[in-house]
Amino acid sequence: PSDLHELKVMGFDPDIVDALAVTSSDIEAGVIANSRVNNLSPLNVSDTIMTGDNETDKLWLHENYIKTSVLGRDELLQVFTVQNQIIDVNIVNEVPFSTFTPFPIPGSLWGESVYDVTKDLQDLGTSALRLVIDNGINANFRRYVAVKGAYDRQSLMNNRPGSVIEAQSIDAVQPFPHHPLPQGIDLLFNYVDQEKESRTGVNKAGQGLDPAVFKNDNSTATVQMVMTAALNRVRMVARN
Repeated sequence: PSDLHELKVMGFDPDIVDALAVTSSDIEAGVIANSRVNNLSPLNVSDTIMTGDNETDKLWLHENYIKTSVLGRDELLQVFTVQNQIIDVNIVNEVPFSTFTPFPIPGSLWGESVYDVTKDLQDLGTSALRLVIDNGINANFRRYVAVKGAYDRQSLMNNRPGSVIEAQSIDAVQPFPHHPLPQGIDLLFNYVDQEKESRTGVNKAGQGLDPAVFKNDNSTATVQMVMTAALNRVRMVARN
């Protein structure tokens, strides 16, 4: 986003800038695009972007590159527009942008980031950890089945460790059963860690944390070979 004053400072023709007819819809579109591209929360258009002063109201400046042919000669044009209104045109030699991605996708300009290839694993790990925490809470703070009128309600509501629940009979209050953690939950955590290592290349060996590699009976050459293999994926990402 820019404003009329900033456009003039950038070197655009003041007469063309002053003649721009910009509506609020373009300002709102700019705010939404900025929030998407820069991962920002959408701003309040009326309070933050539109001030009522034409010189300071925010605009969305587009920089376009168009290949064209004039009198049989190919040209690359740099065209600046504000809400489909052309404010400047330049002849350039190349598009001054470079793209890079850690994980390329064949046939696509944009590939995947480390987040893209690990988001599902992060969600799975978060859900599994929440399952363990919730189960621990249910185990430590049990629900009870109590016969109405046969116990002291205030003492039952007291969750202090070692507190006594006063009841008129031994079976007036019974703990409500809860489901224990399913078997193999630890294997799920191991799967998440292993899958994350295989997708990103960032593993324990590469970080110097693998006890199977860094022990006294392994030679220096063996350790170096394992470290090199562990870093190959990270090097590929960095090279991309």
